[in-house]
Amino acid sequence: MHRVLIVEDESIIAMGLRHQLRALGLDTVAVAACARDALECMRRHCVELVFMDVMLSGRRDGIEAAEAIRGVREVPVIFMSAFTDGDTELRARRAGGVAFLSKPAEDSELAGVLRTIFGPLRGDGPVMDEAVSGHDGADVPV
Repeated sequence: MHRVLIVEDESIIAMGLRHQLRALGLDTVAVAACARDALECMRRHCVELVFMDVMLSGRRDGIEAAEAIRGVREVPVIFMSAFTDGDTELRARRAGGVAFLSKPAEDSELAGVLRTIFGPLRGDGPVMDEAVSGHDGADVPV
């Protein structure tokens, strides 16, 4: 099970994301509300992925927090924000962000990003391609 850190200062958003991640087979090892707590969590836990809110409580925003985290350990960071603009997304990419999602993230969008990072997720079954199966999924008369 992949181990995730959520850095989000709104508890209801963090709880919802934690639920989404659990349904996809990921283990949220900790939730931090500010950059300082996120750094402490990175030192205490073996984290494989960080979900980072752009706007955090405290002195540092999420992008600055991600830069500090990368100083502790090289780990992929997915940025999330309710407010997106080109400049913020560019800063996030420069800080090593692997994705930038709008909050709240749709289940399908979240799963797609996670599959890009980790490959198949819990609940993913073998997918048979129409071209390989020769069947387009329509009912076949017997």
